[in-house]
Amino acid sequence: MVFRGSRRSVAGFASLLTAGAAVLIAVTTWAGRGQQDGLAKDPLNALDQEYAHRVQQPSLFAPSANRSPFGAERPDWRVPAAGRDRVFETPLGYVDVERHGRLRRTFPALASGSGRSLGHGRAGEIVSGINAIRISKEALAVRSMDDIVADLGSRGVRVHWTLADRGLLVDVPQGAMEALAVSTEIERAMPWDALYRIDPAIGRRSYLEKARASSDDLRLLVTYFPGTDPGDARRHVEQHATQITEYSDDGLTLQATAHFSRLSQLARGPRIAMVRELPEFLLLGTETPTMLMVGNVEENLPFQAPYHDAGVDGGGIDGNATGVKDGQRINNGTDVVPPQIVAVTDNGISVDSIQFSQTATQTTDLAHPVGPTHRKIH
Repeated sequence: MVFRGSRRSVAGFASLLTAGAAVLIAVTTWAGRGQQDGLAKDPLNALDQEYAHRVQQPSLFAPSANRSPFGAERPDWRVPAAGRDRVFETPLGYVDVERHGRLRRTFPALASGSGRSLGHGRAGEIVSGINAIRISKEALAVRSMDDIVADLGSRGVRVHWTLADRGLLVDVPQGAMEALAVSTEIERAMPWDALYRIDPAIGRRSYLEKARASSDDLRLLVTYFPGTDPGDARRHVEQHATQITEYSDDGLTLQATAHFSRLSQLARGPRIAMVRELPEFLLLGTETPTMLMVGNVEENLPFQAPYHDAGVDGGGIDGNATGVKDGQRINNGTDVVPPQIVAVTDNGISVDSIQFSQTATQTTDLAHPVGPTHRKIH
């Protein structure tokens, strides 16, 4: 199963095989064709063109309306003239203090309240909760980042992620706001509002499934920061979404369905890390493994039983007539681990299919297990 849009990865995988002579010849042939057509001048591009030419791309349905909470706002990856050390890298692109203020005014439903401004002429502010902070060059000249992170932890500040250019994404408790605001080791700070916890492409994607593309209900993945109580996470999502199931083993990523108008309220959860749409996958037939074994009574006497021969007989383990666990596979109804397999096979092609079903294939009744010599058809 592959995520749609991974065409380039196929070309990258094929390029790894160029050490083989046959593939090298094929790549050379494709590259030559690309040069003749003016489409490519190197083997990788030639493979890309060949894949696009040979593989039929599925049709996608565009959404009938823009359901993004950002409206027409798009990620902006232009570096401000002031330089990279004045911006934070966010899902909405590079954001400096000025753009952060504009975004908060434009999308108040995705913004938090005002925080504690940094002192000593430094830019930005800190709120209780998730913040992006940048450590100064001067602080790193005398202390390592590990030392600074350990010092933050001693104040109750939890570091979740590292950000580019000396940045950290931190969870600041109410009692530590003042100390961080006056700390000269922090040269810039910005609240990590719900603005940066929603995938900017949400509500705008095209899909293979027409009904999904046109629906006002979005299929979402809601991820929480580490340390969140899974019960609290689920209760928050239940306030804004339906059809909630666990998507990760730790219970901190939940799959849910929500109306697009509820995205802002959902993303404003105090410990939300990211809200994004559930990816759509396309199953390629070339990747489907063999899942069927067949046999018949015309050519494979005496009555080949492929499932049974492979050990798939519906039996259980770890039990015998006396109830002693001995690890033996049995199928007489005394097993501690009951039968779990239910299988019915009938190709319906010829009259021997009935005989084959009765001799080569079995259906295990979970309530009344039957042994290999007592197969029966339901």
